[in-house]
Amino acid sequence: TKQWYQRRVRVLSMEQLSGYVYVRSQNRTQWRRRWLELIFSKLFFYESDDDVKPLGTLDVLHFQVADTRYEDNVSGKYAFKISSKTFSIVVATETCYSLKRWLQVLEKATLVSATETDSY
Repeated sequence: TKQWYQRRVRVLSMEQLSGYVYVRSQNRTQWRRRWLELIFSKLFFYESDDDVKPLGTLDVLHFQVADTRYEDNVSGKYAFKISSKTFSIVVATETCYSLKRWLQVLEKATLVSATETDSY
């Protein structure tokens, strides 16, 4: 719809990162290719970059993000883990550069959002 298009255009002008990655949740052994989009502290999961409605959303402020290339049976993959006490997913990228970029932007998103929250 037109409203969605206008919102999408505004979002694309903000600080964000998006791209295809492979995702594995804590209860699965199978990797699934997903389009991820980070907007401030919100991480949106889509089946593809053409989708309008996300499959799910995480607020990264409530999760820890860590490089897990050598843990969690992801050896050889450029991966990071997003986890809390009760939930975790592993996200794998295709390149080392993509991994570093996702980690940098997630760290920045968490710091910026935490600062905005503290100012209220």
